[in-house]
Amino acid sequence: MVEEQGPMVESNPLGAHQGDALISPPSTEPNQRVERREPGRRNKIKLPKANEAEVWRKLNTDLSKVLQGSLRGSVEAKLNLLGEILYQDCKDRFGEMTIKQTTAPRGKGRREKKINQLVQRR
Repeated sequence: MVEEQGPMVESNPLGAHQGDALISPPSTEPNQRVERREPGRRNKIKLPKANEAEVWRKLNTDLSKVLQGSLRGSVEAKLNLLGEILYQDCKDRFGEMTIKQTTAPRGKGRREKKINQLVQRR
């Protein structure tokens, strides 16, 4: 069997993804009301409105101080921590958006009821 090499050849033919180990299980805190929708996706954050310039200015200065103090080391290490620090700080400051509860499924409409009556009469 001839092994192919190149950019289009999958290096792991069995489909085992190396990135799966990086996904951590959702936290089981008892006071957590917001559920994750997808295992690898974070919940949305209630960010302030765009016209609230003072809030954004304060967030910018505070995050700049935190990031300058905490991001040390190689570029790769900084990139890995940057998203986590930004998300966690904004989540603590503004909170998470709650998932809207879905309403009960609606009943049949007037026309749909009429169609069903006509079909049953056949």
